[in-house]
Amino acid sequence: MSLRYKVPQDVQREDKILFFITMKQLVILMVTGGISYFLFVQLSKTYILSQVAVGFILLPFILGCAFCFIKIKGLGLTQFFLLNVEHLLLPARRYWQPGSQTLVSSTVDFSMHQKNEKEAAVPKNISAEKIKNLADLIDSGGKAARSND
Repeated sequence: MSLRYKVPQDVQREDKILFFITMKQLVILMVTGGISYFLFVQLSKTYILSQVAVGFILLPFILGCAFCFIKIKGLGLTQFFLLNVEHLLLPARRYWQPGSQTLVSSTVDFSMHQKNEKEAAVPKNISAEKIKNLADLIDSGGKAARSND
């Protein structure tokens, strides 16, 4: 029995609406472009605009392009910015989840570091009597420690 419909495999990826632009990027570009256009029309009615003034008028659109297309550490600038704001405002808490392979952090490098010879574990000398006492304690469920007190 075969399936009639193709089931998408990558459901986390946003759909491309116009060429390589997603719907979210298109909305951001339209809003920031509209703001820049509005500023240009309103200010050009009153003032003779220089190139520097036009540069400042285009600043909202340039910021919109940056938030749409720049990626830092594989994250979009919007998500990177929001993670940094969250890092500044919330206390640091980390939760370990079994089976989780991906870690997202904007401040900590989780790359594998090899231990130097200085960081190697120092073996401890523990007597056989201490090991036997510890084994007896574990086997008794802690009752041996209570009877000694």
